[in-house]
Amino acid sequence: MKRILALLILTATLTSAPKTVQALDAQLTNHIEAAISSHFIGLSYIPNAFNRIEAQSFRIDTEIDTFIFRLRIAKQTDAYTESDSTPIVLYDDYTFMGTILSLAFSDGRLAFSVVGSSNYRTETLIQFYGYRKESSDYTMTFREAIVYDINAPKQADNQALYFLGTVRPFTEQDLRGLSLDELAYLRNEFFARKGYIFQTEKMRTYFAARPWYKPTTANVSLPSVEAVNVEYIRSLEKRMAFGSNSSDIEKINNLYAVAQRRQLTESDLRNLSPFELPYLRNTFYAKKGLIFYLLQYRDYFERQSWYKGTANNVDDQLSPLDKANIRFIQSLEN
Repeated sequence: MKRILALLILTATLTSAPKTVQALDAQLTNHIEAAISSHFIGLSYIPNAFNRIEAQSFRIDTEIDTFIFRLRIAKQTDAYTESDSTPIVLYDDYTFMGTILSLAFSDGRLAFSVVGSSNYRTETLIQFYGYRKESSDYTMTFREAIVYDINAPKQADNQALYFLGTVRPFTEQDLRGLSLDELAYLRNEFFARKGYIFQTEKMRTYFAARPWYKPTTANVSLPSVEAVNVEYIRSLEKRMAFGSNSSDIEKINNLYAVAQRRQLTESDLRNLSPFELPYLRNTFYAKKGLIFYLLQYRDYFERQSWYKGTANNVDDQLSPLDKANIRFIQSLEN
């Protein structure tokens, strides 16, 4: 009865919430989702050799500012089944549901407060052999203040990020803020966890400091989801490295100069790779002084002496020819 009453009170609170999120664009809504997910994973998940994130999901309703975040943590125990001596794995399931009460966004930082309730179900091992489980449910309320820096570096050796990559493909949001070195460490962790013997001194030194690392083999086979994530990280590394030499920058700037005289054609852009096209498209905005919050573009344009980021929106400064060329480049990206 107490739980039903608590949920009724929570439902009433959620449905009467002010419409804070709906006015934001999709990118900021994604940042809110990432901030809430990161926050509650941090509260619930202590990574170690026996714990891993098995699954997670997030849903947000911007009409009434409600969110539901679910997290399942798999725990390998010291107990084994009698039949085949495999370790017994138990699960902790968390459900966080609540509402966003306030929200502020400035200089790449989100600050907001959330209120709601958490349901936590844990499965407890009763006996080791001929095992059985007991489930216990807990419900508690929370009020949390969350600050999320969009460009803050994440820790590449955070096991939560590695374990996330073992259960689903990474998104750009997952890895946003990682430096080139941090991406390389994370990519190679998928191999290190399986005992790969590294050839480079940099990777040998880095992983030798990890207590779980045991180099045993020169040949490693990755499960499909991990192989996909390794290739995805490699593609991000390639994108982030773009512009580190003057020829990359010169190529983009020369094409921009052409675009100031006439409509671009496919022939003009035939030598640009898919990850280079966005740099050309964003040059139109950078030339007008747009401030970039995505680290890969901010770093690229800040290498150039002419760039001065002064405005959050420069659409009204784009000429009809600029807009036509931007649309054309974007059509090739898609």
